[in-house]
Amino acid sequence: MTVMKHKLNKELSRQVYETCSDNILPKHCYNNVWEVFEEYTECFREGDWKVAYGYVHATRNMMARHCFIVNSKGEAIDPTLYTLSFFDENKEPEYDHVSFKLLDFDEYLTVLAKNDNQPSLFFAFRTKEQKAHEWAMDNGMVFMG
Repeated sequence: MTVMKHKLNKELSRQVYETCSDNILPKHCYNNVWEVFEEYTECFREGDWKVAYGYVHATRNMMARHCFIVNSKGEAIDPTLYTLSFFDENKEPEYDHVSFKLLDFDEYLTVLAKNDNQPSLFFAFRTKEQKAHEWAMDNGMVFMG
């Protein structure tokens, strides 16, 4: 399967957001993950965390392209959510994240260097992203962005 589902680790997401809050901005998930990558370098270097490119639930059956972190348990760590006025961790029992690409420490730095150090990496994984779109359609969802 090209797409993996991840449950949100709310406690760790909040902790990461609070640690990095001076540099975490709404609608800047790619740059936000870079800020976390810099702050928590050892978590990535030791292989406990990976950078995830994928989608996050936006509306009923639509998901928006997104960047977040996945821990060794396969849980999503998403500090960007805590910048959104409509996000309420007490009302969101499951905030679904799906990934089509996970990058470890070295892979992330290598791919960034090959893509003008632009953390959105919009063109780096076109084939994998296309397969993720097909998976979404087969599962009654729409991926946007």
